[in-house]
Amino acid sequence: MALPLGKLALGGGWIALHTPESCRRAALSTLDLGFDALVPAPTAKRFPWPALRGEIEDLPIGVPAIRVDPPFEAKSGSLASSRADDVLAARGRFERAAELATRLGVTALILEAPSLGLPLSSDMREELETALTVGREPDSELFERAAAAVEVRRDAGLEHACRHLHGLLRQFPDLHVCLTEAPDLGSLSGFAAIEAMLDDLAGLRRLHYWHQAAIVSWRAASGGTATGHVLETLSKYLQGMDLADYGEHGYRSVPGSGLVDYRLVAPYTGPAGSRLSCCLELDPACRVDEVKQGRAFLGKFGL
Repeated sequence: MALPLGKLALGGGWIALHTPESCRRAALSTLDLGFDALVPAPTAKRFPWPALRGEIEDLPIGVPAIRVDPPFEAKSGSLASSRADDVLAARGRFERAAELATRLGVTALILEAPSLGLPLSSDMREELETALTVGREPDSELFERAAAAVEVRRDAGLEHACRHLHGLLRQFPDLHVCLTEAPDLGSLSGFAAIEAMLDDLAGLRRLHYWHQAAIVSWRAASGGTATGHVLETLSKYLQGMDLADYGEHGYRSVPGSGLVDYRLVAPYTGPAGSRLSCCLELDPACRVDEVKQGRAFLGKFGL
């Protein structure tokens, strides 16, 4: 796996919304905030990411991966769907990220576990999709309802997702895909589903795991699989992490402000010199001083 080691990246979603539309400005701001990498991401505000490579050639900054899914907006379509239009929308999003990766010389994409499009009332569906975004406290009752709804479509969804992931990996033989948890409780983001997808496509050696610390912590606190068990079991696939906390701003909160146990998480990034790349993608409402605060907090754990 050719991911740059030891990089702590600032999320491209946050930086794109907090700097002028200039890749060089974004890179310089990232360095000033104490990070040594950027992870470009799609946002509602168009940002000139294709120009990034040429504008950072003389800067000590890396691009370890590119995010397929928009961090702050709802996404359309799903690789776990049986509907052709849903799959087409999800594939289009993936292909746009792959095209950007090729232009920037990046070999890894971060892909959220796909939604199942559960047959629920609009209110219930919205609750599952937004609970972790709006900062809902750990809720075992909601988690159990979501798990029961997911179980109904889980096997069919896994079959569709694995087939389409296999096709995309074959279509883009030079790219690696890092599967990560989505904030949608109606997605294939549970531990068992993530493990099943990774195991099913292990033979290709290009599907990996990217740990979403905040989401896994919320799920664990609500009755799901413990963070330590997730990390230990999936460590053989682990290639990176999102290190935001779960707190005031949901799963995009400042490190040190919520549920994540960084003493538990940090050792899985590996020893100094061969540490995995990680990313801090924060809510747009987080201020510059909060980003600095979060960066300093991560430094206490050698990150």
